[in-house]
Amino acid sequence: MDIRRLSFIAMLLLLFVCPFYIINTFWLMKSAKAEGIAAFQGKEFAGQLVHNYTVVMFVVKKDTFFYNTSDNIFFQPGTAVPIRYQKKNPADAKLGTWSGIWMGCIFYSAMPLLIILILLAHPSLIPYRSSVRLSFTPPFIFINHPPDE
Repeated sequence: MDIRRLSFIAMLLLLFVCPFYIINTFWLMKSAKAEGIAAFQGKEFAGQLVHNYTVVMFVVKKDTFFYNTSDNIFFQPGTAVPIRYQKKNPADAKLGTWSGIWMGCIFYSAMPLLIILILLAHPSLIPYRSSVRLSFTPPFIFINHPPDE
């Protein structure tokens, strides 16, 4: 199957970048809001690395849950903090801010996106006006170079 260069780049984006955002969007659509209270500062030692974070307490149907924020996100104890959690599993929670919901998704999709953008921008990797042949037999991906003009 031969496809154009830009179609190949779009297919790579759909396969390797978009799933992070789609999964996060579904998680967000199924989540509910809650108001948490910053309980205390937590600290975890992982070998020589130290992780500091805020522990947030929130209540769902008379049950109390604790959520650890990401590293170096601090709130004063007693501060009201927005939380998003899964209705069926309140222990699956995130900080209810833009960065709390989307930064993990952006972080994990950044490397595949960077590689795809390099493929798009660098003309010697996939030349302009070329096509890409996808096959089930080796070579699985073959670049059909454009005819010389």
